[in-house]
Amino acid sequence: MGTSDFTLAGGTFTGSASSITINGNFSQSGGTFTSGAQTINAAKSWTSSAGTTTMTGSTVNFTGSTAATINIGTNQFNNLVLQKGVSSVSVTGTAIINGNLTFDFADDAAYFASGELDVKGDVTYLNTTASWNGYVNFGLIKIIGSGTQNIYGRLTSTLVDNLGVTGRLEIASTGTVNLHLYRDWE
Repeated sequence: MGTSDFTLAGGTFTGSASSITINGNFSQSGGTFTSGAQTINAAKSWTSSAGTTTMTGSTVNFTGSTAATINIGTNQFNNLVLQKGVSSVSVTGTAIINGNLTFDFADDAAYFASGELDVKGDVTYLNTTASWNGYVNFGLIKIIGSGTQNIYGRLTSTLVDNLGVTGRLEIASTGTVNLHLYRDWE
């Protein structure tokens, strides 16, 4: 999609298996957006104020170094990856993730600022920098699946800062939730 925004006000967009990169904002005010089994790289914000979004089999990967806002309305993500550089991600209201949620912030200054992420799959906290001091989550991560779900994270010498869930974590699952932590003392 180049350096521009993706805007859908009417009509139908149907994706394929090929990746899509949106270097601007995603904005849907009508129509139907149907992704394929693909990765959608979004550099900025995602807004679905009207229309239908079907994300079966896809992964939306928020990248880039500018702050992003997610407002998906009543639509739902399949898999969601928050992979920001030195910026925050805010959710307006609640975003439902039918698959997995991955935090892959590349810098200590990146964080999940606000809102609610309801996750039906696994939650994973990754680290891509040696100086990582944890993810600051001011939003709510709510585990809502019905099967087995896993939460993966890293413990370092500063437990509270490095668990990755320094904000709010709510377990509302009707299934089994496993917590997998590994120790990596610096």
